Amino acid sequence: MWKKHTPAIVIILGFIIAIGGIVNDALIDTHSFDVMDIQGFFRPLNLRLIFTDSLAYNGHNYVNAVFDMILLLGVIIYLATKKREPAVVRFAFAIIFLSNIISLTIGLGSFFWSIKKVFALGPLHVMIDILFYLKCLFWIYISYRVLAYFNDCIKLKEEVVAADGFLQNQLVKASSGRRFFHPVIDTLVTIVLFSPMLKWLIPEHNFFEPRRSGIEDHMALVIILLRMIYYLFYESVLGITPAKLLTSTRIVDENGSKPGFSNILARTLSRLVPFDAFSFFADDGWHDKWSRTFVVKEAGIGSEELH
Repeated sequence: MWKKHTPAIVIILGFIIAIGGIVNDALIDTHSFDVMDIQGFFRPLNLRLIFTDSLAYNGHNYVNAVFDMILLLGVIIYLATKKREPAVVRFAFAIIFLSNIISLTIGLGSFFWSIKKVFALGPLHVMIDILFYLKCLFWIYISYRVLAYFNDCIKLKEEVVAADGFLQNQLVKASSGRRFFHPVIDTLVTIVLFSPMLKWLIPEHNFFEPRRSGIEDHMALVIILLRMIYYLFYESVLGITPAKLLTSTRIVDENGSKPGFSNILARTLSRLVPFDAFSFFADDGWHDKWSRTFVVKEAGIGSEELH
């Protein structure tokens, strides 16, 4: 049932989220915190750029608005190609997926950290918090189902090669050109996704004040840690990262299947090795070899999967 109706759900929800988001994030101007709280219930995204409040103020969130426009573009491409090119749509729903997990984590953390204060504000405030958590759970579920649907129906690209005198099908590895953009895009997405959490993890930094000893090192360590969490989460749950969705590539193990958690853990930890990000210019990246995983191309959606 879900598989049958997912393309229509993607198109309808995509337009609603994108158009409503652009209005909500870029056009509505308010100084009222109550109105901003109401706006939050209609935002499936909660994105920031670290310590850049100028892009999110008075009810606006221009970082969200950029991703709203990316989703709108993705839905238009998906329709224009007769549901055969979902790369940008998948990218947007991958952002929605983790953004709501982070929002839920921050919300529950704040709730239990100051639980006495929350209950002192009255049952209405508690109910609003609960509704916010339910909203996050709704978008987590929807975005996961959308991403899982595309993972299931999109085939991996194969080529016929000669081996030991026989012809056999073999998955096609992603080119270095495609992989060059993966760490750049994924690092940027990591910062955008986790920026709402960074104010809890890093002391507020004012670039117009004298530098505080150790703040830059602290910031770098936190971002590296969050980047590891980002890779471990996306690659273990879905076998992809948002950057790989844009290039229509996926991670597989030696059998061409979704890698197990131990493989992804080894792959993630390998990224801590200096210059690992450039090792894919050789035959395989170090984190590929050491984890026995491969980044391969997707073939796209066949006509039998469109309906």
